[in-house]
Order: sequence, then structure tokens, then C-alpha cells
Amino acid sequence: MEYKSAFLILYFGHLPPYFDFWAKSCIPNQENFHWYVYNDQISEKTEYNDAVTVIPYDFDRLHDDINNEFGVKILYEGRRIACDCRLFLYVIREKDEDLSCYDFIGYSDIDMIYGKIKHFMPDNPYQYSMISASDNRPCGPFTLFNKKYIKNILFNDNVKKLMERNFSDKIYNSDIYNIDESQELLRVAKEYDPAFCRSDPLDPARTNRFNYRKSIAFWENGKLSVLDNRGHVKEGAFFHFSRFKNRSRFKINYLPPLHVPQSINTKECIKFDKFGVYKYGIVNLDSKLTKFKMVITTFY
Repeated sequence: MEYKSAFLILYFGHLPPYFDFWAKSCIPNQENFHWYVYNDQISEKTEYNDAVTVIPYDFDRLHDDINNEFGVKILYEGRRIACDCRLFLYVIREKDEDLSCYDFIGYSDIDMIYGKIKHFMPDNPYQYSMISASDNRPCGPFTLFNKKYIKNILFNDNVKKLMERNFSDKIYNSDIYNIDESQELLRVAKEYDPAFCRSDPLDPARTNRFNYRKSIAFWENGKLSVLDNRGHVKEGAFFHFSRFKNRSRFKINYLPPLHVPQSINTKECIKFDKFGVYKYGIVNLDSKLTKFKMVITTFY
């Protein structure tokens, strides 16, 4: 079944050094998926590759747009704001990016690597109001909404109440659950059609019996395989490495040429057709020995 989907991502700050690997993993999915990355460190809209578009956008504009469209003021800037607000980018940017050609609109992260996404989507996605890679709730790294219902969901009174509660606090409150992963958002979506909320088969590291804390991933020419220290191996749509990325030991053995403030150079990109992701970083899979070393790290 043919369809097109757009992921809208809001990222404030310098793009991380693993951005090139993330963007390369998007390319094999370009026929059915496109990613729009809104960032405050670039100066012009750029087609980074055939699957990724980067767009200048900052917190002040976000504040004004959310207030104008939803009548809600954002009183502080932070990571949770960026997570929650990406949900509403469709309403804000619908005309600017001409999102009319997409059947599904959603959000994702950039601390992840994608496999062949369509292979793991439900057979008939149009029957669902929401497609999530988490069990029984929206998934922060991977959620799509049926565009037929998305404005009804976003302008729902209960969703607006969540916005007012989360955005009106001047101080970060860890007790407030992100809107983009809230049960209330799921409940509203299910008013229109059933929701597909399952980690299996989209997110192999979170599937039954997998030890996601001791898992690693191999990306080979668009195919993503995830394995753990229990001997499980499973292909899937993505691998989310958020638990690795902020550790000092997490290194990238490729220095991207493009992460310069105010510009993006798309003429150079990583040449690796195979790479691995594990707790020590992202590495070129240039030998079987490299794979073996990665696997050994799952046991300690």
C-alpha cells in the first residue's frame, strides 16, 4: 500500500556529531518518508539529502506561533518544550513546507538510526488514527498521525489543557509527563479510529524478551539489525540510542564537515555503507573483528 509520511523534528542547539549517521539512515526510506528538522543554528532552508530538509527556526518564533495558533504562552525554554512542541509543528508549518502531499504526519528524534521503516509498518496504516512504536501509548521517538484526524486531535480541548499545564510553568516540573507520550493524547486519537501502539515490530530493542539495556545495532546498506546479550537478533525500523549519547565514552569516529554555526555543507557526507551503534559510539563496520568487539560489550 502506497502512502507518504512526514516526521517533524524540533532541535535547538548545534546539531550533534552523529547527525550525519542519522541522516544517512533516512535516505533508504525517501520513497515513503521525509524528515523536516527545525533548528536554531542554521540560516537557510536546505535539502540536506533526498530524505531530510533542515529549516531555520528558533524559540522566539515557536513561542509566537504557539500563542497565535493555540492561544497558549510558553514561559520557559527546555528539552521538554522541544519534545512537546514538535507535536504541533504541523499546524504551524503546514503551508510553509507544503505538507499537503503527506498522508501521515508525526514526530521522531535524531538520536536514532532507521532501518527499512515501511517493512515494519502495519499492513493498512489508513485504518489507524495513530501509529506508535511504544506499547499502549504514543512513542516519543516514533509516532505518526493519520492526517485525516490530526487537526481534530491537536485542537482537542483536553490536549490544549495539557499544553497549558506543561507550558505555563516557569520551572521544569519532572512530574509532568510529556504531551508527546501521554495517555490522554492516545485517548483522544482513539476517538476517531483505533490506534496501533506496539513496539513489535517497529522497535526491536523494546520487543518481548529483548534486553534493551544491553543491546547494540548494525546498519548495513539500509538494513537495521538489533541484538542483545541474550542472543536475540531482530531486524526493525529503528534503534534509539538515547541512553548512550550523553556519556563521555560515546565517541564518533567520523568528524563531520558540516556542523558549523549558520551553515550546512551538504557536499560531503559519510562514506560508510555499514556502521554499528553501541555504548562506545558509532563505528565503521570495516571488519568482522569490529562486529565481534561490539558484541562483547553487551556482556559488561
